[in-house]
Amino acid sequence: SVAHFGGLAATNRVDVRVLAPEERPALTTAGRAWNGGWSMTVNGLSGFGYTVECSTNLTTWMPLDHALPPALPFTWSDPDADLYPRRFYRVRMQP
Repeated sequence: SVAHFGGLAATNRVDVRVLAPEERPALTTAGRAWNGGWSMTVNGLSGFGYTVECSTNLTTWMPLDHALPPALPFTWSDPDADLYPRRFYRVRMQP
């Protein structure tokens, strides 16, 4: 429930889409690449962009790459993975 009791008011349109678990991006395979980096296969819905993010502490995340794959699943690699003692990855779907 939302109420407005005087003062300034504004109207904005907001679109919200809730994804079912099977629609969220999923890492189907992951592991060391032949060049010492990291490689993973990402599956999800076609027609969306995907942002690969990394973290060294699971608290602070940094975008590494943006992909608009022509087909899914797609393979993504991080050739710099071996420069860090530990590195975590996640994939976020973009509108």
